[in-house]
Order: sequence, then C-alpha cells, then structure tokens
Amino acid sequence: MKTFALLPHEIPPGCNAPLEAPAQCVFMWEGQTILVRELRIAPARFAVFVRRREQNFVVCHPLNFLPLLSSQPRLHSKLARTAQLAVKREQLHLTRLTHLRGYTVFQAFQGHSIWLDDFWNESALFQFDWVQNGFRALKRELEKPYSDASFALSWLGLSPRLRHKKMLADREEIEHLWRWILVVTPALWTKPSRWILGFNEELILECHANLWERFTEGISGKSVQNTEFGVHLVRWRHFIRTQFLPTPGYALWKKHICTRAAFPKRASFQIEVTNPTFHEQIEARLNLENWLDQNVSPGLKTRLLP
Repeated sequence: MKTFALLPHEIPPGCNAPLEAPAQCVFMWEGQTILVRELRIAPARFAVFVRRREQNFVVCHPLNFLPLLSSQPRLHSKLARTAQLAVKREQLHLTRLTHLRGYTVFQAFQGHSIWLDDFWNESALFQFDWVQNGFRALKRELEKPYSDASFALSWLGLSPRLRHKKMLADREEIEHLWRWILVVTPALWTKPSRWILGFNEELILECHANLWERFTEGISGKSVQNTEFGVHLVRWRHFIRTQFLPTPGYALWKKHICTRAAFPKRASFQIEVTNPTFHEQIEARLNLENWLDQNVSPGLKTRLLP
C-alpha cells in the first residue's frame, strides 16, 4: 500500500498522529492516483484526508467548508465513497489547511478562510485567502490588531457568555428604554392591548429608515403608523437613534464576518408589551426618570417625558 505523508503543519494541534502512514484507499480519477487516509484528531473525531497532485486536502462540507467529521472510523467502502464524492465535487468538497498559533486555518470560499480550535469544535470565518496570498501574508495579517483575521482568532478563544456580552449587552439598555417608554405612554393603553415594536439597526443606519419597521397592535395584528401617537414617540425615536446608534456590537457585527455567522439576527430588535398594570406603569416611569436624570439635561428630560 502506498504511503500517505502529511506535513507537520497539516497535523491538527491536538493530534499526535504520525506524519507517515499507509494510505487506507487508493483509486484513479482522470489519470491521477488519489490516496486517502483517515485521521483521528480527537478521541471521537475522525477526518478524511485526500492526496492528489502531490498536495494534501481535507474533505469538507460544500456550503460552510467545515471539515466532514465522524465520531467513529469509516468502513473502507464508506471511506472510498466519501473521498470520491469530494474529488468529483459531488455533495462534498476539498480544502487546504495549515496551523498557526495553536489553531487550524482552512481555506474556505473565494477570499475567505476559517479558524478552527485544537479539536475542530469551534470555528470562526474571516476575510482572507491564505492559500492565494501565502502563509507569510497570513502571519503579517495577524500582526494587524484590527484585521478580520486577528479578530476572528481572538473571537475563537471567547466563551459563549463573553461573545454574547460583546455582541448583545449594548442592546439591553435600548430595549429597557423602549419597554419603559411604551408602558408610560397613556395613549397606548386606552383599551386592553399588546404592542409589538420591532426595528432593525442595519436598516436605520444604511437605509435611513424610521426607528421602527413594525409597530403593531398585537391583538388585532394591525400595523400602526408612527404619527398616530404624536410627537412623543417620534422624539424618543430621534433621541435613541442619535444617542445609541450605531451600537458597539453592531459595529463589530458589520465589520467582522465571524460575528454575523454567530449572531445572524444581531441587527434586529423586538420589544413586546401587554396590558401593564398600574404598578408596572409607576415602576416604568420611575426607572425612566432615573435614567434620564443620569444621562440627559433637565430640559431634554422635560421634552421627552409624556
């Protein structure tokens, strides 16, 4: 059986497999000899490597370009079939990989690459084609602290809690404000109602849209025009837009593709309020007054409060 040799930078950081091992499958395709080797990169994680034209590739999914992994070794026939589908680009795909700073970097679709952690559990997409530009160019890119490559690598090291905080914590203040504003607006509660306020930060900033795309009376589903409740809500709309937007999390979301993959709906907000009690209305007004006392001038506070 022919020998399948991997290069040192092609072995995942958490894997202690030998560089050379017998190929587990060999087949011909378009006059080329294709070697196949399955690699155990973690206790229950196996990846398929393919060697063609003196270069090594990993079998991956065609849509997200992440490696095709199995929890147990594939049967010989299954392994051969998997490699053949990837070589022919039918259902599967082949991609190049290397390692840097203890992480794996995969070639993704044109102009993009993917970081993977040591056992290929977590991924982060970034805009840079290291295969086309070269490994040294990727190293230089990582020396730029605000490049997409360096941000994606730091993103990969964050816990889910820290990612959530980085992307969504700045929205919480806006959501609290709008909830209090709706609760203390008397015109909304002349009868039992459920109001839904929805807006999209991207549309506001890119298309100069009104602060809310949707303002509906939830029981009837009727869409309500912004002007039906006078200048009060319009003033708040303008205040929140100028005070908060763009939020820091949105700026990251817009700049770095890995954050958009993790939080695809980051730009959208939705606040729902249903029939607040008298106590809830008093509490909301106190919260709103306290917030305004700490953040705006007395004159602006008087103009904003209903």
